[in-house]
Amino acid sequence: MVDSPNAAPTDPQSLQSCLNQLQACLQDRATADRPAADIAATIEPVYRRLSQALGAEQVAPARQSYLTEFHKQMRLLGTDIGFLKAAKKAETRAQRLTSMTDRLQLLQRYYIAMTAVE
Repeated sequence: MVDSPNAAPTDPQSLQSCLNQLQACLQDRATADRPAADIAATIEPVYRRLSQALGAEQVAPARQSYLTEFHKQMRLLGTDIGFLKAAKKAETRAQRLTSMTDRLQLLQRYYIAMTAVE
């Protein structure tokens, strides 16, 4: 697990840890009952650490296409966080949480594929 909320992960295990933290937060049943702004406040620091790490990461050419897709999904996750903050209705918040969970699962698959490529 990453020690400081502002420290960017620099190794694959830390990147995986950030993804796991985001997923655990979204899968927590209590999350769905919390106000959208509170959920976003919990998720955003981990999202920022992950974004910072990806910005600094050097990858082999074989991994570049995965990294490009990973970045795209991260940008969309950031958009989802913004929409979550603006959600007023419980059903809208639930839709955003579902969308974010699906996106995180996709990010997990890209991460696994990226680490498997030599």
